[in-house]
Amino acid sequence: MTKKEKVTTAIGDLNDIIARCRYFIHESSVILKGIKEDFTEISFPIAHYKIIELVKDEFKIDFVIKSRKREIISARFACAYLLKKFTGLTLIEIAEYIGSKDHTSVIHAIKACTNWMSTDIDYRMKIKKLENELWKYHNELYGNNLQKV
Repeated sequence: MTKKEKVTTAIGDLNDIIARCRYFIHESSVILKGIKEDFTEISFPIAHYKIIELVKDEFKIDFVIKSRKREIISARFACAYLLKKFTGLTLIEIAEYIGSKDHTSVIHAIKACTNWMSTDIDYRMKIKKLENELWKYHNELYGNNLQKV
């Protein structure tokens, strides 16, 4: 193989890598955009302890303990999802409240919760029940001037 052929092959390989990177970036942004659209901006956030209390009551479990059992993880993921949706907390703050290692665990929890809600009817019903309770609580605190989207 001549130098010219090697350079041409290398350029082709680089173009292929660039195309794959662009595709990955596009797919990642679509996923993140979908997650972001699920969360409404709330001008008057709900206190984190109220959300944690409601999730513990609904799932009847303490999700802060270190465990990989499905029932504990599902409660932890639900709490992360609701904390992100109803508070102004950062991902790092949410991680501290739910007993996760870091913000990437919270991102994973929110994605997983969203996926589970689309496939598991019982799980979705629990989350919707919690959301309705939180909206009711929010309206009691701040009035009915903010409706759920």
